[in-house]
Amino acid sequence: MPGYNRILAVTGDCSLTLLFPKCIAEVLDIRNGDSLRWNVDGKRLIIERDYSGELTGRISSEEER
Repeated sequence: MPGYNRILAVTGDCSLTLLFPKCIAEVLDIRNGDSLRWNVDGKRLIIERDYSGELTGRISSEEER
């Protein structure tokens, strides 16, 4: 997917919205209302499709690595 390496971030008082190109959702088969799992690893944000349906996430600490 050349040319699609940029996304738009919109921050609010208590939320963060990341706007990806629609083709990313199509490739990952993500639909409206799907739950995603997230993980912060240093300065990397990892987002995965979550098949359990529960919103989850964690921030890695240096001790866990």
